[in-house]
Amino acid sequence: NEDIARLARQHNDANVLALPARFMSDDEAGKVLKAWFAADFEGGRHAKRVEKITEIES
Repeated sequence: NEDIARLARQHNDANVLALPARFMSDDEAGKVLKAWFAADFEGGRHAKRVEKITEIES
């Protein structure tokens, strides 16, 4: 839903969004996309988690 998409960007700096076309209407998908694109990574306490992933990937 919109909240999960927004939080994924804000807290995890997620850069991939998968939508279940079979289980979501076009209208609902549009709302999720708008929330996704409007959200920015908040950094702060969430940045530590993202940095750990970056270290593991290196």
